[in-house]
Amino acid sequence: MAFEDSSTKEDFLTLLPLKGRTRGEDIYNEFKRYVHDNNVPIHKLVAVTTDGAPAMRGTHSGFIALCRKDPHFPDFHISRRLLARL
Repeated sequence: MAFEDSSTKEDFLTLLPLKGRTRGEDIYNEFKRYVHDNNVPIHKLVAVTTDGAPAMRGTHSGFIALCRKDPHFPDFHISRRLLARL
């Protein structure tokens, strides 16, 4: 989030439970439902971070691809993070 004084704040949106399948389409539909139900200003989205799983990064039906096809989503940066358990 960017503020008038040019400072920024990174924030965690939410965790959404997925029951059953976890395809890109399932993740996308749950996210869209959350955004709609909670009046999240999607036009302010600037980045999405994923673990690189096919359901997230799939070229045609991954979450990112489905967001890119949706005219309501702005252009956003994608980053991949590797999570490690210590």
